[in-house]
Amino acid sequence: MPRAGIIAAVIFLLPSAAAAADQVEELIKFDAETVSKLSVREAAPGSVTCAAAREGASPALALEFKRVPKAGYANVILPVNDKLAKDGAKYDGIVLKVKGDGSTTYGLVEMRTDGYKNIFQATFPLGSTQWRDVPVRWDEFFQMNDSEPDARMNLAGISNFSFGSRADWGDAKYEVKSIALAGIPARERRRAAAGTERLARSLEKLKEGQPVTIVALGDSITFGTKVPAEERPAKLYFNIVARGLEKSFAGAKVTTVNAGVGGDTIAEGLVRIGHQVAPSKPDLVMVLLGANDAMYGFPDSRVRSTMSELIDRLIESAPGADVLILGPAPISDKAGIPERYDAVFEKLASERNVAYFNLTPPLKALDKADYKNVFADNVHWAAYGHEVVGRAILGYILGLSRE
Repeated sequence: MPRAGIIAAVIFLLPSAAAAADQVEELIKFDAETVSKLSVREAAPGSVTCAAAREGASPALALEFKRVPKAGYANVILPVNDKLAKDGAKYDGIVLKVKGDGSTTYGLVEMRTDGYKNIFQATFPLGSTQWRDVPVRWDEFFQMNDSEPDARMNLAGISNFSFGSRADWGDAKYEVKSIALAGIPARERRRAAAGTERLARSLEKLKEGQPVTIVALGDSITFGTKVPAEERPAKLYFNIVARGLEKSFAGAKVTTVNAGVGGDTIAEGLVRIGHQVAPSKPDLVMVLLGANDAMYGFPDSRVRSTMSELIDRLIESAPGADVLILGPAPISDKAGIPERYDAVFEKLASERNVAYFNLTPPLKALDKADYKNVFADNVHWAAYGHEVVGRAILGYILGLSRE
């Protein structure tokens, strides 16, 4: 695609977390050579644009990622590999000077390492339309590729550094004035507001007959794979919960949003929070992810890391919403996987003050024939499976309402 007028971002090196401004070392200048090194990589033409932006004499990089369904990736690549390989590990992470578009959508930084083998991404908010410093520690990057179950981010082996997204993950528009390597204090993990672990806000609204919005964030099970499209509005597990709540609370009106995408791991669901969850201003977010992580054989450490980051982003992007983590559903031909993530999810939910409901017990309580009827294949639920799970979740929520 044409790249006339493209200008690269400035990258700075901060000698220490306490460094004064006059100690900053400029690494990349805005000259013709640097501009020529900036490149765009996109699966669908027009899914990303980048150009020079100026406020007075101060240059910046203007980026726009456009939603192109089924388009795959879109990246703007910066020529900083040498410096990151040499100096990156000396610091805790990067600080971006960013001006967002005021939306809930995330910006995204991607690094590929070890000959492009491993992919690590980190999100950052675009809600402020003023310039602000956004720190991102290396330990806030989460692994995206499934070819290696649990890789460590090897900055010395960096292959690519870019801003980007999968183009069907939502529009994003922002400017970046600078990037810095810096000492960054560890971020304290967020805890949800008191009562979230009991779904207090949602239940209060239901009891008062106020409208409630439920967003179901998940993978192909949530999307409704193997359930006929015309039946999904009534027969998917979260819709069964919604109708049951309306019957149980006089005057209640429950709206549901299906944020399920086939094939998504926990990390991929995390990135979609900005444009598929937050805009709906949910009262309750149900999270059913982990089946794909299990099929890829991801270890507990990776699952814990990405789910922890996902909870952080939900608390940040959907303030006040109740969060209900659903225990990963059993896979009929992989005994014990992903059920083993149950302990990871339960501990995280307790630490972060969100609700947790394990799906394994109500499914495993079925007799052999009924359990077999849950599945349309080895992974996906038939309508009967959605009914069993929906009724179990409904019973859990109604139980909380009586406490």
